[in-house]
Amino acid sequence: MKKLYKKLFLLIFIFTVLLIFSPKSFAGEQTLKNLNFDVELLENGDMQVTETWDIEIYDTNTLFKSFKYDADLFDNVSVEEITEGNEKKFNRIDELMYHVTENCFYAMENDDGLFEIAWGVDVSGTEDKVYEITYTVKDIINVYNDCAELYWQFVGEDFEIFADKVQGNIILPYGISNIEDLRVWAHGPLNGNIEKISENEVHFEVSDLSTSNFLEVRIATPISVFELSNNINNTDKLNSIIAEETKWAEEANRQRERAAFVEECIKIGSYVVAILMSVIFIFKIIKNGKKLKETPKKNPTQEIKYFRDIPDEISTPAEAGFLYYFRGITPTDKIISATILDLALKGIISFEINQEDKKDITVIINKEDSSLKEDEQEVLKYLKKIAKKENSFKMKEFEKYSNKHPSQITSLIEKINKFAEKNNVENQNYDKKIAKKGSEYGLYGFLTLFSNFINIFIGLYIGIYVLIPIVISIYLFSIYVRLSSRLNGLTQKGIDRREEWKGLKKYMEDFSMLDEREVPELVLWEKYLVYATAFGIAEKVLKQLKIRYPELADDDYLTTRMSVMYVMTHVDMQKSFETPISRRVIASSNYSSGSGSGGGFSGGRRRRRWWWRRRRSLNTKTIYNQ
Repeated sequence: MKKLYKKLFLLIFIFTVLLIFSPKSFAGEQTLKNLNFDVELLENGDMQVTETWDIEIYDTNTLFKSFKYDADLFDNVSVEEITEGNEKKFNRIDELMYHVTENCFYAMENDDGLFEIAWGVDVSGTEDKVYEITYTVKDIINVYNDCAELYWQFVGEDFEIFADKVQGNIILPYGISNIEDLRVWAHGPLNGNIEKISENEVHFEVSDLSTSNFLEVRIATPISVFELSNNINNTDKLNSIIAEETKWAEEANRQRERAAFVEECIKIGSYVVAILMSVIFIFKIIKNGKKLKETPKKNPTQEIKYFRDIPDEISTPAEAGFLYYFRGITPTDKIISATILDLALKGIISFEINQEDKKDITVIINKEDSSLKEDEQEVLKYLKKIAKKENSFKMKEFEKYSNKHPSQITSLIEKINKFAEKNNVENQNYDKKIAKKGSEYGLYGFLTLFSNFINIFIGLYIGIYVLIPIVISIYLFSIYVRLSSRLNGLTQKGIDRREEWKGLKKYMEDFSMLDEREVPELVLWEKYLVYATAFGIAEKVLKQLKIRYPELADDDYLTTRMSVMYVMTHVDMQKSFETPISRRVIASSNYSSGSGSGGGFSGGRRRRRWWWRRRRSLNTKTIYNQ
């Protein structure tokens, strides 16, 4: 069953790729919502055509259409915009232009030897427009001994705009007494249709005409309909026309039958896949539903609003931050700042303030201590790199070094996070094996939800029945999400310890408003402030301390008893360390790449923006016939 489950998700991926890269995805920026042809055939064999383009245009200067016929056949060409409220007639020019001047058009042979009509639209952004193109095609009717024939391609293979719908009406000069003598065929996509509306009118239409496809119409009538035509061929043609069209019609019918067979197979396959998915999902629901019942949600043993004591006296800021910010966004710059303050509190480093310029701070490295935990050792190593042999540095040097070595900041962050996790595992606050299992359930949940892409595709063939596997998959998804949440890796001890850290943070935020008989000794607040820095509330806590403890106004008291507190009350130490660190964290993750492989923005060189006629290409060629 496990192998079958993997195969199912592989199938989901394949179908999703097919959906994303379906032909219509490549339709390009311009879309014809409706392309309509009004065609009138004249007794003398000429054809008057009016094309109406209802089109959605995106960032385009020029629209055009090329014909595979000689330019000498065309006459009386005009282009108008008939968009409501913006009606105008375009001016004809006798010059080929790649970017045609706005409100102008040309109609002539292009460089490829094709007759082309092109007009300037100059659309910036997206706009809906309606254009009317009219022209006369001379002597297009061929008159034979036994019939007269129109054979015309209305949309060529080089037409580069996707059309939601193409339709047209062809009017004959006279009605035909016996409608059976009016024979009509059309070539193009299999979903098209052509029909005789009356004795002198023919209608054709097709939906979703893709680019690089074509649409052409063939009509055979009695020769009396075009008795004024000069395009006379002294030969019999009707039987060969019928034979040719019959051959193409039979091939088209075979294609339709094959398409219908494939459609039926896909429909049956869709039912099978839907049933199979439903069975697998139900099996998974039963299995994992049982697992969910056996995995109760872990809550804190006791809900704590305020926690006055430090939950773990030997816990480093990184260890505390791992629990407090668990599965959230950890502000690593604050963790590093808190660790530096903790090193100062332990006497490993000290701060010296220039009394004339309080912003001039010197960090002095006093000693090493092998008993420091790994995350603190890594921060101390980083400070020693800055200090070099002098064992001291100014904050400006800290910022300068951090700016020049962003990769070292990134490496430091990775090591701190790794050791914070490791220490919490050793302290039995976190279980990596359980967390890995929870992550697997999270992945299963994502894949289950992702499977609804294939369900949507299946819905095209089985309709509303697809709701059954969709509903089942969503229920299974909810089970996976709950399992992933419950198996997040935190042990009961870790959950309780996290609750205590959250309570301490709340206490530090609100302590000045609490009605307590005993106020913590001021000396304890140096340790509190380390964690307040890690939790991002040091500035708020300091403001409360200055109100609650008058001693903070006495510099002599602080310098002899609380050197760290003295520095923090006079200098924004949190900002001093965090600013260069946070700036480097962002910068190191957003380099600009000169290789073209991706990255952040570079200045570059400004370039002039050019409009162009949009090109696109697909390759489908089918025939429809009646």
